[in-house]
Amino acid sequence: MKVTSRILAVIAVTLLYLPITSRCEPPKTCSLASWNIRILSDNSRTPEELSRIAMILQNYDFIAIEEVRDLRVLDRLTQLCTNYSYIASPQVGGGVKEIYAFFYRKDIVQPIGTACLLKDTSNYFIREPFIGTFKIGNFDFTICAIHLLFGDSAKTRRKELVLMRKVVAAIQKANYKEDDVILVGDFNFPYNDVGWQMGDYIPLFTGKTTIGNKSAFDNMWINEKYTREFEGSTRIYKYDHDEYNDDINAAYKACSDHRPISAKFYIDLLDDDINDYGNLQNIEVK
Repeated sequence: MKVTSRILAVIAVTLLYLPITSRCEPPKTCSLASWNIRILSDNSRTPEELSRIAMILQNYDFIAIEEVRDLRVLDRLTQLCTNYSYIASPQVGGGVKEIYAFFYRKDIVQPIGTACLLKDTSNYFIREPFIGTFKIGNFDFTICAIHLLFGDSAKTRRKELVLMRKVVAAIQKANYKEDDVILVGDFNFPYNDVGWQMGDYIPLFTGKTTIGNKSAFDNMWINEKYTREFEGSTRIYKYDHDEYNDDINAAYKACSDHRPISAKFYIDLLDDDINDYGNLQNIEVK
C-alpha cells in the first residue's frame, strides 16, 4: 500500500505541473487533405482494405476525396470512422462516372450552405469541379476539388488546366467577402507545368504525390493574401513506403496509386471575412 500511495502521489504531482496546453487547451490547427483513392467503390475494396483506408483518413480533419464511384463505400467509411460525415457530389464524367466527396470530422467541421458542382454549360470539363464552404473554429474557407482529365496527350489535357485560375476567380466573385478559396485535387500535371496561370496563388506541394515517387500530380493551391491561416506545415503521406515497404503493387491494390496530401491551418485567428459567403449555386466559367 505504501508503494502504491507513493506512485499515486508522484503521478498527481507530475500532472499538476504539466504545461496547461497539454491538459485542457483545444487544438489550434486543423488538417486539410486531398486524396485520389483509386476506384473507390463498394465492390473494389475488401473490409481489410477499407479499414486501412479509414485509418489513414482519420489522420485528417477534412479530406477532399477524388475518384469515388458510389455512395455505399462512403457509408461504409463512416461506419469505420464513426466521428466523420461526408457530402458527396452528383456523378461527373464521360463514360466512367465519378463522385467527389468532402469527408470531415463532424464534431469540429461545420458545412456552410450547400455544396455544388460548378456550372459548365460550355462543356469545358470532363469532370466539373465540386465546391463547398466550411468552417472549423474561426477558420472559414471555400474549397474547390477537381480531378482533371488524363487524356492521350498533354496538349489535350492542358485545356482544362489553363482554366483553373478562372475557376478560382469565378468562385471568389460569387463568394462576396469570403476570399479563402482553396483549390485541391488530382490535376494530372505537376505544379510547375506551363499550363498553370494562377496569378497570386501558390502550390503547397512540390514533391512526388503518387506511389513509387512517379509523379507530382496532386496539389493544394492557396492565395496567402487571403488564406492567412496557413500554418506552414504540409505532408505527403508515403504509405507505400511506411506501411508497405515500397511494395508498390500491394499499396496500389490496398489503397491507391496516389498519396494523401495535407496542410495545417490555424483555427483560432480572428475571422477576416465577416461570414459573408455568397451563393455557390450559379458559379460558371465564361
